[in-house]
Amino acid sequence: MAYESNPRALYGVWIDQALSSDDPNELRAVLKEAKKFFPRPQPLYGVVIDDAIQRGASNEELQQLLTEAEQTLKTLPASVDKLRARVTGQGNG
Repeated sequence: MAYESNPRALYGVWIDQALSSDDPNELRAVLKEAKKFFPRPQPLYGVVIDDAIQRGASNEELQQLLTEAEQTLKTLPASVDKLRARVTGQGNG
């Protein structure tokens, strides 16, 4: 279940699915993929939001991005913590 070409993929969903699968290779794939698009700490939607603003996206599109980004801010940290714990062997789900 790779999303190699889509940096806007729902990483929270993918992370949770990888955790549920209990497949260490899938967990490593999630981390490797995320590092390609986000090699240093930054908001998940930062690049997408900046692009939308620069190209003059409609207010409707910007509002949708804002809603998605706010939801991500609520859910992503816990998923990342769970993923990190599983990959490092310090957690079991």
